[in-house]
Amino acid sequence: MSKHFLSLIVLTLLCRLTNAQSMDPGLYYSRINDLFLKEYDYMKPLDSLSAFNNDEALRGAYYQLSATYRSFIGDYAAALKDYNAMYPPRTLPPDTVAKRKEAFTGFHAEDAVTKILSLTAKRRVVMINEAHHIPYHRLFTKSLLQKLYQQGFRYLALETLAYHAEALNKRKYPVQGDGFYSAEPLFGDLIRTATRLGFRVVAYEDTTDCSGADCYQQREIAEAQNLINLLKKDPTAKILVHAGYDHIMEQPRNGFKRMAMYFTEMSGIDPLTINQERMCEQDTISHENSYYVAAQQLFRIDRPSVIVKQDSIWVEPRLAGYFDIEVFHPRFRMNAGRPGYFKLDPSRIPKALTPEAMFKNRLVQAYFKGEEKDGIPVDQLLYDGKGPLYLMLPQGEFEIIVGEDKQNTLSIRQER
Repeated sequence: MSKHFLSLIVLTLLCRLTNAQSMDPGLYYSRINDLFLKEYDYMKPLDSLSAFNNDEALRGAYYQLSATYRSFIGDYAAALKDYNAMYPPRTLPPDTVAKRKEAFTGFHAEDAVTKILSLTAKRRVVMINEAHHIPYHRLFTKSLLQKLYQQGFRYLALETLAYHAEALNKRKYPVQGDGFYSAEPLFGDLIRTATRLGFRVVAYEDTTDCSGADCYQQREIAEAQNLINLLKKDPTAKILVHAGYDHIMEQPRNGFKRMAMYFTEMSGIDPLTINQERMCEQDTISHENSYYVAAQQLFRIDRPSVIVKQDSIWVEPRLAGYFDIEVFHPRFRMNAGRPGYFKLDPSRIPKALTPEAMFKNRLVQAYFKGEEKDGIPVDQLLYDGKGPLYLMLPQGEFEIIVGEDKQNTLSIRQER
């Protein structure tokens, strides 16, 4: 588990505050995340968030936490909406998209997986990011794993992990306590897939004590150093690093250096950096990147894509040099009552659960049979009782747990 969340939990245990109006955002994060990390009860944080909904000082933290926990239970639409609620609505001037289209003159769209894999074979380190409230970013990283393994990559570095990955690599699936974001089903599946292919998952988060204004910079440096230590330990290592947001930036922004830049300076190795958290759909077009809107109109993107011209890969002009590649994700429509991003994982197909009435307004979770009782769900959703109920499951046998009390269970088998 990351130092960030551990430190917040410690603060909570030392300083329980009952007055929301006097709580700073750090302690608020701590209090809510502590509810989850104690029992890995996916509904408790969401149930508790409502108490802080009207506190202006906590508004940003409220929406960020709500987006994260909504994504954990498969409520993709609400996760997008809540995350974007942190930002004021804006209106694109009528000619903005037309002007943005000019930046793509001479470019065309290509399949992102194919293009990326054509560039990774001769690299020692590949860094790809995610937005923490958008689970399908993990599905995209998963789609790269098998070919990367064939190219000699043997390590998957995850910032969310705690430093006891030996047990995780041995058991080959995640359980409670392995990390924070790893408790989300699609992150759990990324780990399952990697370990079963033969990757070693490793932690690289900063765990040293820190206080004061330099802690953010210390974190970036320490993450870079931890990756370098892995390369020193295994001089033949090829590493895929899955990070959050701006950690993979290769140039300073607002005078602040990130992990990827420190890594290059300290190691002499230039990582291939892949940004996939900027060019993707939002809850409304008004919240979408204007270049993304323009590209959708120009190229009718229906699969993860990169925009290329000869040997040039398009990156948003103001971020040229910050990343090597920018992935454009399609807009995902609902499919069988579930987010359309599951099409990124052809191993998962809809499994109907009936009668639907018994699941209404309850959290429905699917666990692989044979995994420990504190394993991470393969899929889950809070079923609203509207329409058919489908879980998106790979082939196998599953235990279905209904409701937070976990008193109702049933066994099912998913066939191909």
